[in-house]
Amino acid sequence: MDEPVYDGNAHTYSSTYHNGQLMLYAHHLTAPTADGERPEYHMTQIDTWGMTAIYMNGDGRWNLATRRGQKRTNSVILPEDVKNDFFDDIAEYLDPEAVAWYVEHDLLYRRGYLLYGAPGTGKTSLSLAAAGQFGLDVYAMNLSKVNDATLNKLMSKLPTRCILLLEDIDAIEIAKSRENIDGAGSSTGSSVTLSGLLNAIDGVGSVEGRVLIMTTNHVDRLDRPGRVDKMVEFGLANREMLLELFRYIYMPLPNGTECAGDKAKGAAENQDAASIQELAVMFADRVPEMRYSPAEILSFLIPYKRSPRDAVDHIIAWVERGEGSVPLPRQTPAMSMMEEDLDVNCASASFGMELMDDSQSYLVTI
Repeated sequence: MDEPVYDGNAHTYSSTYHNGQLMLYAHHLTAPTADGERPEYHMTQIDTWGMTAIYMNGDGRWNLATRRGQKRTNSVILPEDVKNDFFDDIAEYLDPEAVAWYVEHDLLYRRGYLLYGAPGTGKTSLSLAAAGQFGLDVYAMNLSKVNDATLNKLMSKLPTRCILLLEDIDAIEIAKSRENIDGAGSSTGSSVTLSGLLNAIDGVGSVEGRVLIMTTNHVDRLDRPGRVDKMVEFGLANREMLLELFRYIYMPLPNGTECAGDKAKGAAENQDAASIQELAVMFADRVPEMRYSPAEILSFLIPYKRSPRDAVDHIIAWVERGEGSVPLPRQTPAMSMMEEDLDVNCASASFGMELMDDSQSYLVTI
């Protein structure tokens, strides 16, 4: 963001949030003139950021957990055909003409996706990128905190257009309650039943118009995917993903953005695109394919965020020490990426890395 030009007047700043946009304004009064002309008040909008609101369930209702800058789609490292197919499918579903098509064909207007693969491979990141791409808020439901009655109540409170995110659906105990499919389970217990979940996302009374995204680390543990129209497999980093990860960290940011501190510290290496590409090839040559999750590769690169050459020089020792290296129990050749949600947030002058695994999410500022 460019610094407002100082014109001899004191400035104050304010921000507002409206319709998914965070807007920053500068305010000032002009200085009184010699002939006694009264000062004039001026307000200028100096920047706008797209924001994604994230809601989580608690005490039987949806609570705003945070608002974050919209995640860029290029920050999710996936094969282009896989990523484009996923976003194109959502775009077609959200097209206003699609609603009429569903009505004309007497079909329920809803769409569901199952993202599956090892922790750290990008499932949550892709979900957040979809929210940013289509201007949708995210409603992330913790199924361990609800029973059937609460689940139905929460589902009824969802807005028409949103992303409903059910993470790690394999981790909840409903898989052990198969008898509940026949109605034997109680809907007033302390946990959601399998039949309750299936009815909520796939039944006659389920909410239409939202985008349902479910994630799992163990697709083989699921009896049935429920309302799943498309499945996206996530795997460990192959060569192309290693190259893309390196380029994402070290290539110049979009629109020439420079994070605060780089100029002052003089620590950022001025590497042109050609030299970064050359270093990326060297880096990928030194890392075994299909051994590390994208999150593990990012964890290695972050300490060298201002020195790509040092990253290349130290990667062999890191690999030889066996750090990271958690292969999939059943290896598949799929490409995808990155549960480790790397977000270069220049507005707050920090490198933000949102790490999301199968049990927790937290923010690390470096």
